[in-house]
Amino acid sequence: MVASLIIALKGFWILFKFKKYGLILAHLAFIIGFPVLFFVYTTEFLWTMDEELRIWFFIPIGLVIPV
Repeated sequence: MVASLIIALKGFWILFKFKKYGLILAHLAFIIGFPVLFFVYTTEFLWTMDEELRIWFFIPIGLVIPV
C-alpha cells in the first residue's frame, strides 16, 4: 500500500512537471474511484455467498494483502 502511494505521487509529479493538468484530474478520479467501485461490488458479491464460501474467498486475500 505504501509502495502504491509512492508510485501514485511520482505519477503526479511527472504529470505536473509536464503540465498535463487534465491527466492529473483523470489520475485523481481513478485513484479515488477504483477502490470505491471495487469495495461496493465486492461487498455485494460477498454478502450473497454462504459463510463457508466467504471464508475460502478471504483466505487468499488475507495472504496477499500483507505482502
